[in-house]
Amino acid sequence: MTRNVQAAFVAAALFALGGAPADAQEQRATFDRSAFASLAWLEGRWVGSGGGFDAFYEEYRVLNDSTLEQRTFPDSTFSRPDGTSTIEWRGGEVLKRRNGNVETRVVRISGDTARFEPVMAGRRGFTWFRVSSDEWRAVLDRPTTPVVYTLKRFGG
Repeated sequence: MTRNVQAAFVAAALFALGGAPADAQEQRATFDRSAFASLAWLEGRWVGSGGGFDAFYEEYRVLNDSTLEQRTFPDSTFSRPDGTSTIEWRGGEVLKRRNGNVETRVVRISGDTARFEPVMAGRRGFTWFRVSSDEWRAVLDRPTTPVVYTLKRFGG
């Protein structure tokens, strides 16, 4: 993806979300269970690329009506995860946890888009966009140019 296409994609995404939050550390949003349930499109196995890195592998599973599990894998066998985190609906908030610690919180869910803002120091925000049933993008905030990852359904 060229820089111009990336920039246009990011600009369109931020417009759809109403712009980036002014103060991510303080922004909180509440969602009903149906808004959280709209993230079920993540379920499945995905191979990702972009950002100057080799392919990476992720799996998302709906554990129950309030928890999604994200597992990362070192290769395409999906045999042994090398990382696990959860995306949880708790008391109206949607939180992303790793090792029991809340790293980010969702501040917007709009259609097939979710915006995550950092809670922990050293983390950055990111936005997930569903492109189709077999593809989505993760746009990670960076000081100069956002990093765009494309994830495609694995084996689908």
